[in-house]
Amino acid sequence: MKRRCGKNPSFHAPAAAIIAALMLPPLLPVHTARAGAGGGAAEKETKEETVLYVFAHQDDEVCIAARMRSDVAAGRRVEAVWTTRGDKSGDPEVREKEARAAMAFVGVPDSALHFLGFEDQNSHATLVEAYLKTLEIALKAQPDEVFSNAYEGGNIDHDAAHFVAAMVSRALPDNPPHYEFPLYNSYRGTYQVAKFIPREGVETLYTPLTDELVDVKIKMLDFYPSQKAITGILASLVNRKQLKRTGEPYRRVPAYDYLEPPTDGVLGYELPANRTPHAFADFRQAVADFYNSPHNPAGAGGQTAPAKP
Repeated sequence: MKRRCGKNPSFHAPAAAIIAALMLPPLLPVHTARAGAGGGAAEKETKEETVLYVFAHQDDEVCIAARMRSDVAAGRRVEAVWTTRGDKSGDPEVREKEARAAMAFVGVPDSALHFLGFEDQNSHATLVEAYLKTLEIALKAQPDEVFSNAYEGGNIDHDAAHFVAAMVSRALPDNPPHYEFPLYNSYRGTYQVAKFIPREGVETLYTPLTDELVDVKIKMLDFYPSQKAITGILASLVNRKQLKRTGEPYRRVPAYDYLEPPTDGVLGYELPANRTPHAFADFRQAVADFYNSPHNPAGAGGQTAPAKP
């Protein structure tokens, strides 16, 4: 998650998505990981379930840490990918070490962590390269589910990582379902964190937060000392009871048109308060170039329909 400049304190603290859990509605539906696609009872009993997580920056994982820990506890294999090196907010080597330590705490082995190292705040310019590297990882892992940052216009790297995950989930033989989790966005002129931009007919799901999972989310903040200016504030404001009451939000990815912005109005990454503002036109051109490339899962020049539930 990228740190913002400017007078609006919200844009200094996108990691404050954790705090937004305090403002979420009461715990609502949850889902369980699907069994191996297409097989019989024997395959469902023997196939190791795998979940692929695709992030933009080395701390985005805090916002879905409870889900990751739940996957590990359930015996699912977790693979995690970070598309950028996170250098606009700190030393990339330090940030990678922090993410590795945080994942070890969650229970994800070091061998399952993949750092692609694309340019921070410019990863949309390398969609094809990020897609090919992530697809290579996914083809080996054969995930049953894919999770990623939401497509929400808050940070252009988040949207790029989401797009990469969407294309990978559609390119895989079993077309695993793709889920997204919110970080921060602007909706109808209001800046919001850990809340989705509403989409008609799309249900928000929640990972229930037990005492152990609340501890995970709170303790995760200690693993990013390079981001102490943000995590220290968060740690002082977290309310355990409210976290436990609300849960951790995610949802099945809607039928997005990636050539259109995720919401009306000015997107978060278009605001001049950003150190590296971009126009949505930059993202649209990158998506169009991907669609016109021979690596498009739908074929060069075609758009790819969302994976079916």
